[in-house]
Parts: sequence; structure tokens; C-alpha cells
Amino acid sequence: MGLRSWVRSAFGLKAADPALDERYWAPIGETLSAAGVRVSADSAMRVSAVYRCVSILANTAALLPGGVYRRLERGRREIPDHPVRRMLWKRPNPYQIPFETKRVLMAWAMMRGAAFARIYRRPGGDIELWPLHPDRVEGPELLDGGARRYIYQNPETQREERYLADRDILVINGLSFDGLRGLAMADLARDTVGLATVTEQYGAQLFARAARFSGAVQLPAGKTIASREARKALAESLRTEGAGPGKWHGVPVLEDGMEWQNISMSNDDAEFLETRKFSVAEIARWFGVPPHMIGDVERSTSWGTGIEAQTIGFVAYGLLPWLTLFEQAFESALIVEPDAYLRINVKGLLRGDTAARFEVYDIAIRNGIYSPNDCREFEDDNPREGGDVYVTPTAPQQSAGGQAEGPDAGALEQRLAALEAQIASRGPQEPAPDEAHARALWRFREGAAALGVPKDAVRKLLANAKPKKGEQHA
Repeated sequence: MGLRSWVRSAFGLKAADPALDERYWAPIGETLSAAGVRVSADSAMRVSAVYRCVSILANTAALLPGGVYRRLERGRREIPDHPVRRMLWKRPNPYQIPFETKRVLMAWAMMRGAAFARIYRRPGGDIELWPLHPDRVEGPELLDGGARRYIYQNPETQREERYLADRDILVINGLSFDGLRGLAMADLARDTVGLATVTEQYGAQLFARAARFSGAVQLPAGKTIASREARKALAESLRTEGAGPGKWHGVPVLEDGMEWQNISMSNDDAEFLETRKFSVAEIARWFGVPPHMIGDVERSTSWGTGIEAQTIGFVAYGLLPWLTLFEQAFESALIVEPDAYLRINVKGLLRGDTAARFEVYDIAIRNGIYSPNDCREFEDDNPREGGDVYVTPTAPQQSAGGQAEGPDAGALEQRLAALEAQIASRGPQEPAPDEAHARALWRFREGAAALGVPKDAVRKLLANAKPKKGEQHA
């Protein structure tokens, strides 16, 4: 009998539903931090930086597309009707949509060190996944042959249920020292989260209970305001004359030699604010999330060239390891075909701006890497007729004299001469080239390269070439 089962039976704790059952076990999962507050996976989520880190990682992992593929001799082929694909991107179980299931498994794996889901294989090949709360799962117990057995405390039947990993339940472990049970982030970052909790509580109590003044009235030596009513009247007059819209930075009128003394922010207050900022950055470091993604923008350009470089780093080093873990866990438990595998697509997260993407598409299409319809699919557009053709790039042929030859060699030479004449005749103030002219220059650049024209000469010509007013280009 496990610890929770013993506590349950010893004290007669029973619950009608999982929500009530959870409150019995919440104190058991809490640990005392060095800051003097107890930290659990649930209480840590009340810290805004922790919640944001978990939500970013879990939501991003849940929204990504993907599929099940079959390995071929060269390349791969998608299996659109595979039951694992239907389960992960259509309906994992009757009461959850795919986004919810993947998100909760990701959040559990991070904060509690492991995520579990009951596997139901239905007639016809369909698969269902029912998440099991990690706090109710004990184990694993290693069996002969390397099998792992877990014990689940069912809150509805009040009974223990024994499951084998990969056969009965899906197991996703976080970072682990023994490979059997992951380390919970709520335990690893206990002191950091505890410090953030304490500073937040201190700030709330500071404004709720402590007296904070912006300044004070100082009386000359030997003078006092005798009555309490007079002191209240003075304070009320200063408050009404200097508080509220249109009255800020007003000039108070003081009598009988009174002087106004400003009360600036103390060193303790400044240190308190710095502590809160440090906690945000430290929590982001624990989760591998760039600080700018959880609202700390003071150091937003500290890595690479800025926000874009940090986002790419987040995908590569913060998110991709989790996605690989999920892929392999699902493959081990749910995909039985030896040549099939699961892949989650992160290309959408790595896309640059529109100009950069279409520049890459242009290069890929011209070199036969992608077809136009491939690029349209990346942009979530429908294919067009004739867009499935892959260009076969050809190298220019060299003649006996060393000059490049081709079907358009003479036309390109004439275009080069015409462009030189146009540049020589244009005025100093000319409008920027229109789209048609830009396309013509692009075609000329390609042809000049085929003729072997030096790149510096081509670059100089293209930099100076602009259409004359009223000139039209095909």
C-alpha cells in the first residue's frame, strides 16, 4: 500500500470527485523553501513569471501541426489516416480537444516531472488517451524484462489500479537522474519561486498595511500644532489642494514657518524592486524561456541581433527538446509499425518576415528544391494549376573561347548594352523602379551571371539602373 493509500485509509478520507480528492493531497506535495514559504506545483503557478513560462511552452507545444509518416528508401510519405494522427489532431478522448490534452500533458511534465495518460485501444484501431494526474500515480516498479509498472489511485473507485508503461499508459518523463521518474520544476526551482512569492506578498502587504508618505511638513523649532483637529485640517488641505487630476505638482501654501520635506524612495524599496526583477529573469532561466517573452524587455537585445534571434534560440534550445521527448514517447507507446514515426512541425515558428520568406522561396524554386505549390502550402494557400513542376537548374555551357553560350546569349548582350546606355542617359533625380522594371532587372542579373559578367559589374549596374519618367518595361 502506498503512502497516500495509507493516509486515506487511516483517516477515512473519501472524495466524490477528483477535484475534492486533490485538496487532500496538495499539502503532501508542498516543500518548504529557504524563503520560509511552502511551494508546490499548484502554488508556484500563482507566480506570474512561472505561469507565463509554463503557458508559453505548453500552449506552443499544443498548437503545432504534425503527422505520422512512413520512411521510404528516399524520403517519406505521410499517413493521413493513422490512428495516432487522428487521436493527436482530431479527438484524443470524448471530453477533451487535442489542444487541451497536449497542453495539460506538457504542463504536468514540466511542473510535476512526469505526465501520464491511460491508453484505450478501441475496436477498429482507434486510440483514446485519458490524462492521469501525476500526483495519483506511484512508481515505477521495475519488472523482469525491463517492464515498468505504475500504481494509479483511482479517485472514483477508491482503488489501486496497476498499469504497464507503453502498454496501458503513456509515460512522459522530464529531466531525470535515474531515467525512471522526472524531476519536478516545482522542486528544482523551489527557492527561486519561494523568493518571488515572498517579495510579491511583501509588496501587497506593504501597500495594504504600511504607512507610505510622499513628504512631511516640518515645523520650526519649538513650535507644535496643539490640537488633533488642527493637524487633521492641515493634512486634509494639503491632500485636497495637491491630489487629483489637474492638481499634481501644485504649490502648497505653508504658514508659521512650516517647511515641506520630500521623502524619497529608500534603499530598501529600491532593493525590493530589483529583487522582483531578478526573480523574473531567474524563473525564465529555469524554464529556458527568453525574458522578453514573459514581459521582461530590459535585456531584449542581449543575445544575437535581437528579438528574432532570441525566438529562434527559444525554439531550438527551449522547446525542441520537449517536442522530441513527446515524439519519442508517443512512438514508443502508440506506433507499432517499424517504419512509421511521428513528427511535430516547428517550421511555422522559425519563419522570418514576409520579405525574407519569399526571398528564400525564390531561391528554392529556382534551384529545384521546392515547387511553387510547395511554397504555397507553407503559406497555407491552395495549390495552383501547373505549380507542381520542379525546375532543373542548368549550368552555362562554355565555348572553345571560354565564353558562356546559351540560347539567349545575343539577347543578353544587347540588353547589357541597352542598360548601359540607359544609365548614361538618365537624369540624377529619377523615381524608384516599378515592379515590372524590378522584374526585368532580376532577369538581367540572372542572364548576366550566365554570361560570366563579373558580379561587381552587375551589382554596380543594378544599383544605378532606374527607369526614366514615363518609361514602361515589359
